[in-house]
Amino acid sequence: MMSSAQFHVFSLQIDSPLRRPRPLDHPDTRRFQEWLCDPEGFRLRPDQVRMKAWDQLYGYEILANFFGENGFLVCTPDRVRVGVKNARNAADWEIIQSVFVRLLQHESPPEGATRTFSASAHIRLEEPQTADTFLERFAVVPGVERPASLSYVKIADWEKEIRIVIEPSNVLPKQLFVSWDSQFGGTQDWDTFVPSLLTVMENSARMFDLGIAPLP
Repeated sequence: MMSSAQFHVFSLQIDSPLRRPRPLDHPDTRRFQEWLCDPEGFRLRPDQVRMKAWDQLYGYEILANFFGENGFLVCTPDRVRVGVKNARNAADWEIIQSVFVRLLQHESPPEGATRTFSASAHIRLEEPQTADTFLERFAVVPGVERPASLSYVKIADWEKEIRIVIEPSNVLPKQLFVSWDSQFGGTQDWDTFVPSLLTVMENSARMFDLGIAPLP
């Protein structure tokens, strides 16, 4: 029987390889720094962006924080990662989508490369269901004290396997913590692809009879 639930707080991030490694003094490195603060680019303030450099060739990180420290971006010579944590509602999800689309439209990975998508959420179950009653179905080995689930699943309209973990939340008593990890191709229509990420999370959870309600 399907268990009704809703997101309490959730986080998402995307990790992407760059087309080629960029030395610190490469023109593309400078252009990326400028794009971060461009009103037509990533739209950050200069005080939100900083750099750590420990070598003049490939020893550096470009770091940015935004949305009250809940958003982050990390760019190294060969990868860029962006994410938002502590989202709670549809308005937050709209912000996450705009952030992801800006980055994905700006940076192209190498030919044939894949990007990674990770998400996690503390999920509140509808009473009287609790984490213990939901997870007891996974206690298939005698002596398991706190059952949980780790599975690799396939769903419609998503090319790659999805790694999904369902376990007790360490933030919400008697509730669930769910995490998702998967990959996707480097060329998509990002304006339509990014909104589907939340659907991927919901549909893969439904395979375990966990029905997550739409965001408020």
